[in-house]
Amino acid sequence: MALPCELILEVCKCLAKRDLKICRLLSKSWSGPASGFLFSKIYISPRKEDIEVFNLITQHKQLSHCVRHLEYDGTTFSPCYTEYEYMLRVCEEVSRFSDFYRTCLSKSEHQYTQLLETSSDLTSSALIATLQGPSGDAVIFEGHREWKDRDAFQRKIVKYGDFLQILTRGLRKLDLLKSVEVCNEWHRQEFHDFYRRQKPIDIPNEDSSDPYFYGSPFGRAWGLFHPVPRSWVYESGGRTSREENFATGREQFHIITTALSQSQRHILSFHISPPPASLFDPNATESLVNHSLNAYSGLEGLTLHLDEYMGETGMIVEYEPLPGLQALLGSMSGLRRLDIGLPWDEQHEDARFKYHQVFPTDGTQWMRLTKLSISGLAISINDLFHLLTARMPKLRELTFSDVQLLDGRWEGVIEFLKTSIHLLSFPLDECAMLRHLGGRLFLGGNYDKDEESFAFRAELEKYVLSGGRHPCLHPDEDVSASKKYLLDLDL
Repeated sequence: MALPCELILEVCKCLAKRDLKICRLLSKSWSGPASGFLFSKIYISPRKEDIEVFNLITQHKQLSHCVRHLEYDGTTFSPCYTEYEYMLRVCEEVSRFSDFYRTCLSKSEHQYTQLLETSSDLTSSALIATLQGPSGDAVIFEGHREWKDRDAFQRKIVKYGDFLQILTRGLRKLDLLKSVEVCNEWHRQEFHDFYRRQKPIDIPNEDSSDPYFYGSPFGRAWGLFHPVPRSWVYESGGRTSREENFATGREQFHIITTALSQSQRHILSFHISPPPASLFDPNATESLVNHSLNAYSGLEGLTLHLDEYMGETGMIVEYEPLPGLQALLGSMSGLRRLDIGLPWDEQHEDARFKYHQVFPTDGTQWMRLTKLSISGLAISINDLFHLLTARMPKLRELTFSDVQLLDGRWEGVIEFLKTSIHLLSFPLDECAMLRHLGGRLFLGGNYDKDEESFAFRAELEKYVLSGGRHPCLHPDEDVSASKKYLLDLDL
């Protein structure tokens, strides 16, 4: 007797990937629902394995209609390591997960097993000595050669536009694609924890060969003794120049943006973590701005953290208007969620991007926006209230991570939020920094982590959401005295 389709769907929701693969082989009634969950998320990168699987899925009539989410692996093999640098990276990663390597290596990896057996200690220094001996020659030579080959292939396919064509052609087939995420690093898991969740045994078998490093076809096949590809986050002490990392981040963003625009694929959610800080510089080309408007104007959710590069020595931020970002935000009238973190210059700690340099000045309203998170912004009282009420009338969740008032005081803002905006969420974590009076600290700072400051943050949150007594009132003041804070704002 055949099970109802609804029941099959509920069963498939609870299954792991390897079980979904088995379900596809049971019957036609199971194949469709299982495929929908198995292929709802696919990967792409300028690497042979990912391109091959991406092409197979996008060219398949049924499977291409299962795809809802695309993850773009933006990591890179450039600049290529020297053989000695490659060896140091191998030692660093193996020593970090030494127990895993001793217990979980496949029997097919003979050369690596022999290498571990010849090394009594898996600390980085001991591994260096072992790898510099005869038993390590093959491991380093072959691994470094593959790393260089990967680097050459990725450079070539991107440089001559082949990868952009492949991506654009595939996106045209993904009619139901809803979201895109660009990843700049592999989110590595502690190997022991991963396998403990998979099976209650120490050594994984072939059936539990889910990704050690990354979920893409390439990531699952990448050898354990290879360093993971490089992110475009700056690496201290490395040979990577700041300019080259910037170029890498911009390049990946340009590729996915152009492909989405040319394929006329209108997605609802886009996440990139993190883009280069110069992404929306004043000199951005007109074609990039136009492609961005075409690709992202229909977004319902936007997470854009340009602040994740901050804290780098010598980082300089030019506080000029960002017309590309202004145009992009102005085109996104259907936004429901906006999370934006702006860069700041550590050499000028009090400086921040101003409201009119970031948000469009044409009066654009985001009538559907319910969730807003802002970091790295300087704004006047009037502009802040106008943004939160007139331009975002349905706002219900608000997060200030780093906001500086150009005039007025935060006591009044807290009172305004309580009386004029019906928020459901107003988190103030330990990293939140609020300044008023043009730079004077109201909340935050490295020293602001004691129990008293945590209690004050909790009181502010509770007051905005539930009312009660304003946390900034003196003990001898009446509860109604909080109205004075609104009068002080001179609205």
